[in-house]
Amino acid sequence: MDDLTAVMVEEYGGTAGFSRILMEAAANVFLSAEKALQELPLTRSWGKTTVTLEPVGVAGLITPWNANSFFLSAKLASAVAAGCTVVIKPSELSALQTQVWLECLQEAELPKGLCNVVAGRGDVVGAELVRNPDVAKISFTGSVAVGKTIMRDGAATMKRVTLELGGKSPNIVLDDADLDKAIPTSLAIAFLNSGQACVAGTRLLVPKSRLDAVKQAILNAMPSFPAGDPTDPKTVVGPMVTQKQYERVQSYIRKGIDEGAEVLVGGEGHRWASKQVTL
Repeated sequence: MDDLTAVMVEEYGGTAGFSRILMEAAANVFLSAEKALQELPLTRSWGKTTVTLEPVGVAGLITPWNANSFFLSAKLASAVAAGCTVVIKPSELSALQTQVWLECLQEAELPKGLCNVVAGRGDVVGAELVRNPDVAKISFTGSVAVGKTIMRDGAATMKRVTLELGGKSPNIVLDDADLDKAIPTSLAIAFLNSGQACVAGTRLLVPKSRLDAVKQAILNAMPSFPAGDPTDPKTVVGPMVTQKQYERVQSYIRKGIDEGAEVLVGGEGHRWASKQVTL
């Protein structure tokens, strides 16, 4: 657990607190898969019909950098429980996480050949997995644009495809909300994994009648979300994974300002670069 947490912090700047929670979830997902295998019926019958669940075949698992070890665990646990051999294409930005994770599997004495890893870019290795007729299933976590390509190209060999794609999900604050609770909770969700998460609630929709009160509540709550060194247990927002990601976030800040957004905290620059709060 310590090694997996430390490598997440080192490799992409995941905060120590978030990384620890994520790795605990990664361990628990294997226990959940074991429980499901014991409890889910593999054969069901009604009338003259009987349905039997069988392994689908070789599964291609494609994971993102922002929680690579967790996604590797979640996808592998389900595939192994179902009896499938897997070929994994981890993010090219997550080599250290993948290495430590594979060492864990080695210690667990997972049968050789059951879990295979091929490193490389998505447009090379990932594309081959999607096209290859020997791969029966693709499980992908990543962007909408890549997900569309996988769905289209996988259809050529009638692959089963599971897609978990990015979004821009809002939190909705209703008229009767307790802002002292709702706003800190909303900010915690927005800053999840330094804002680099598909489940982060990175928009906030509020009643116009409460807009001024919400702005003040945000200003009051922001000191509880310090940005800084990801190894510091008190840090909530760490650095961006790459310079390219940092520059992309900066461009969003500038775009928001150009479109008339009011900057409540921070602005362009390194402070609060992970996530800009605007209304």
